[in-house]
Amino acid sequence: MHNSRDRCDSGSYPPTRFPIRSGLANFLFFLSFVCFAILTIPTTGWAKLTGLRVDAGGDTRFRGGVDRLRITFSVDDEDDEVPYIVQVLTTVDAPSTLGIIDQGVVSADETVNLFWDGTLNGTRLPDDTYTIRVTVNDGIPDDENVPKENEVLTATAILDTSALRVSNVRANDNAATPITDGSFINADRLESITVTGLDEDGAADLGNRRNTVFLRDAQQAVVRGTLDYAADKLTFTLVDPLDEPDENGKYTLILILIDKAGNVVQSLREFTFDNTKPSLKRVSTNRGGLIPGGCVSQRLNYVEAVLTDNLEGGIDFSKSTIRLTGPDGPVLGEQIEDADSGKIRLNLLTPLLGRDDSQDGEYTIAVEVVDKAGNSVEQVQVKFFYDNRAPRLMSLELLQSEG
Repeated sequence: MHNSRDRCDSGSYPPTRFPIRSGLANFLFFLSFVCFAILTIPTTGWAKLTGLRVDAGGDTRFRGGVDRLRITFSVDDEDDEVPYIVQVLTTVDAPSTLGIIDQGVVSADETVNLFWDGTLNGTRLPDDTYTIRVTVNDGIPDDENVPKENEVLTATAILDTSALRVSNVRANDNAATPITDGSFINADRLESITVTGLDEDGAADLGNRRNTVFLRDAQQAVVRGTLDYAADKLTFTLVDPLDEPDENGKYTLILILIDKAGNVVQSLREFTFDNTKPSLKRVSTNRGGLIPGGCVSQRLNYVEAVLTDNLEGGIDFSKSTIRLTGPDGPVLGEQIEDADSGKIRLNLLTPLLGRDDSQDGEYTIAVEVVDKAGNSVEQVQVKFFYDNRAPRLMSLELLQSEG
């Protein structure tokens, strides 16, 4: 009867040890299957954030818009791809999530670079300090469905869109001589100009080396100076201080200030440097010019003075005065000014009529001259005699001629 086992190629039956070889083959096949299955099981390791950095040109303060905050983070190589989410939160004691900056998928060993312009859903956030939070989650939560600590990193950034304000500009760092647009400076010497500023947190830091001060004279020539950058003020020191009369005149001060976030404020102000005193040119009455000690007669309606200054239009007529005093005290009158001619006049409320000698006597015109820079001269007094009495013949003596 034919045997059911297969023959070998030689026609003989397999040896009796064949069952042992067949079992070994089956075992090796099973082992290779198990190894393949192990290799194809997804890894259960957690992706880890290996770094988070926020930067806005060397610091963490940015203006938003085109001046964006750069957010950089990376993950390790435990997973091929994992999802991430970047959120912005408030920084108060109980921070709350304001919104999502970006989300996506990051590969193993990949570094992600994002740029945030300070907006969420097209709306700009108000100036403040914010927390940037990056979370990496590969979809395998822990028992409480809470991301592990090494999945979350945070950093803070400051959104600052407000430029600083110029609070004070002073000549020679003197509070009594502020430099404002249209102001006059009457210091004996102008040696320096100091600038201070304010921002939302108080005194502004003016130590930025990009801050600039320009000073130009009336001919637009640059006045040379050096800058000292202190945290609380910026000082422009003139190489050649202004102190000569020929240096009196208008100057233009240009300030370009930049805060830590890069916000720029430009301020232009014109001022006049004037350290020269005005003067009294002449006095007169309606009867004509008057010299000290001279005499005036007949009707007297007004007295007036011509004032002069080294700068055109430099007289301050609101502070310059003219007064008249006679034998019986002050003579009342109304003062009027004529800036075009440089005159101030005292129109007498009761003119001196000169009909008799009842008002005769010594009179004094007192003039005070002040210019717009505050320079003044001591009161100038001009005395004259008001005389309406005709000379009287006191005696008559006949002289006998010789011969």
